[in-house]
Amino acid sequence: MKILKALAFSVLVLLLLINPVLADSSAAQGTVSIVVLDDGKEIYNLQSVPWVEGETVRTAMLNVNNKEPSFKFESEHIDDYGEFVTKIGDSQAQAEEFWALFINGEASDEGIDTTVVNNGDVILWDIERQISPSTELNPSDSGETML
Repeated sequence: MKILKALAFSVLVLLLLINPVLADSSAAQGTVSIVVLDDGKEIYNLQSVPWVEGETVRTAMLNVNNKEPSFKFESEHIDDYGEFVTKIGDSQAQAEEFWALFINGEASDEGIDTTVVNNGDVILWDIERQISPSTELNPSDSGETML
């Protein structure tokens, strides 16, 4: 009888351990693309990056390492905004620049840890220049003559 109870307990534990694995495998799977530009020059164009339903840009970028081991990125946490990318490959945003994130051509205003991607999405990164609201245009810089 003790052997039967031990066997039943082992089967129950095994089922409990397998259940989360089965739940994860039932999630929709597909691919996304990641394109990285630096000064208009394409430095990465990664197609068919593995994707699982509900994953974020950060997870998709981590999945790239399976496809392209040279792909590396760095990020930093900015309060109220989440994780923002500071470097991709050998390209780092300089002073007054930032890595802009676009999903299917639309700018994202969230960090990589909160922006969720869908199957087939195109994740585009491009270095952009920050425009300071305190910068005023000087008419003499426009080349026009003031009368």
